[in-house]
Amino acid sequence: MNLRGYTRKLVALPLLLCFSSQVYSIEVGRSVTKWFPKQNTVFLAISDTLNGSTVSFPSDHNPAYHGKTVEEEGAYIMSDHNPAHKIILEERESQDLDDFLNYPDLPGSGFHIPRMDIHIDGGTFVADKKTFLKALIKIDGGGFYPDLIDSVWIRGRGNSTWNADDPYDKNPYRLKFRKEVSPFGLAKGKNWILLTNKERHSLMANAIGMKVAQLVQLRAANHIIPIDLFINGEYRGNYNFTEKVGLYSNSVKLTDRSRAALLELDTYFDETYKFHSSCYHLPVNIKDHHFKKGEKAVMLSRIQTEFDRLCSMLQNEGKISQLVDVDQLARYLMVNELIGNYEIMHPKSLFLYKEDFASSNSKFFFGPVWDLNWTFGYEQNRDYGTTDPEVNFWDAPAHFENRQFINDLLFKDESVYRAYCKVWKDFMEHHLQTLLDYCDNYYRYTKDSFLRNADKWNDGGDYHIVVQNMKNWLERRARYIYSHLNISASLLGNTSVKAITSVNGTPAMNEYEEIYDLQGFRKYVHMQKTGISDVLSPGIYIVGGKKIAVINR
Repeated sequence: MNLRGYTRKLVALPLLLCFSSQVYSIEVGRSVTKWFPKQNTVFLAISDTLNGSTVSFPSDHNPAYHGKTVEEEGAYIMSDHNPAHKIILEERESQDLDDFLNYPDLPGSGFHIPRMDIHIDGGTFVADKKTFLKALIKIDGGGFYPDLIDSVWIRGRGNSTWNADDPYDKNPYRLKFRKEVSPFGLAKGKNWILLTNKERHSLMANAIGMKVAQLVQLRAANHIIPIDLFINGEYRGNYNFTEKVGLYSNSVKLTDRSRAALLELDTYFDETYKFHSSCYHLPVNIKDHHFKKGEKAVMLSRIQTEFDRLCSMLQNEGKISQLVDVDQLARYLMVNELIGNYEIMHPKSLFLYKEDFASSNSKFFFGPVWDLNWTFGYEQNRDYGTTDPEVNFWDAPAHFENRQFINDLLFKDESVYRAYCKVWKDFMEHHLQTLLDYCDNYYRYTKDSFLRNADKWNDGGDYHIVVQNMKNWLERRARYIYSHLNISASLLGNTSVKAITSVNGTPAMNEYEEIYDLQGFRKYVHMQKTGISDVLSPGIYIVGGKKIAVINR
């Protein structure tokens, strides 16, 4: 829905909001749209009263919360948070706030980037990744997105991006609300992230990468909202606000998550529950689960059994369509190949989930994609859009320990490769230009914020060059990959296998013009029949839309 054409009057009854020494008030009969003079003020959630000392919440603590427990990534946190003092709204037009979802992800001209202010109780600053600090959050939606005021908890997050030696560095943060909220009109949720994009020229990388995931309809694709962040009144730079990946209503939303689990393949290997797979020796972290207390031990064992079954089936038989959602796997692999995300081959930040580990009929879903800073050529030269885009993603360096697993996911099961080609065909015909336009629109919307970030962190002043580099890189890369896919053969379905037997150096087959390997890369053009057996190594190839086996050499 286009918010520009929508207006509504919200009238607030008397309310006094107290936070530390600051007092916020709304007068009787005064409209919220006047309090925040925007063109499209749509939603306002008022905070709890935040007074008293700062309270920390150790992540390994498991106390009672007024007779309940608050789940926190498979563990628990303690909370003495007071019930919210809610504002009462008199709506002159009745409409559910869910109607505001799915608005355009970037506004047109005339809007400024949102501003987020986080006032931490007592004026303290985030110093570590374990201690949640109580705070007040205020979002100015920039005239396009809805404004919001609420209470929130904040702590540090991240691995390499978190600077433990300097809490005042441009560090990433984790936000947790007491109740589900809908910042910027996104799906309601409690758990959110502030991404820092600390690497030079990385301010657009996550936004563009996540846009690809949305365009190809990968499940639970994150949304990126660029913001100017202020903490305790101090400008902290340009950040990305996004969903926290997890089994949450605003991320991986499931009908029943009681027997579901989100897994992360990551060399950090730092979760409470983790194991290495029997095949491929993959580091598997159980990132999120909500098992009942009496079922936890059984379900954790079941997770390892099911993942080992997937790996064994892939490595030994290659047929995984009964265990994996092939369509989503194809979309997941397509996104990572296009943007050059070699992180999944380390592996790092490779997510997959299953809704019911107690059922043999429940399938694995790969995704969401995450941590896209080392993309667009950054892995090669520590810059974005400046390397040669015409490189074979599947021929990754041998030191990437997860390379074989990723290659096998695409090339061992024909149904995956066929689905993969279909995703690429649809993307090239319907979405490539949309992606390139998005790059321009994102820069236009954020360029003033980037300049402010440059003043603070010395990154953001030359993004008129960066955006052009990334667009050129993306277009060249997309066309290169697509030209090397064996689209016509992959869409034929099951094709017959014909053997080429070398007889006195002459292959027993007809002449074909082009030869592809099973990865879809064109090996030869206008190959003469008399030279095939002398050139090709034993293996299976696609020739003339059929699979051909070269043997007996």
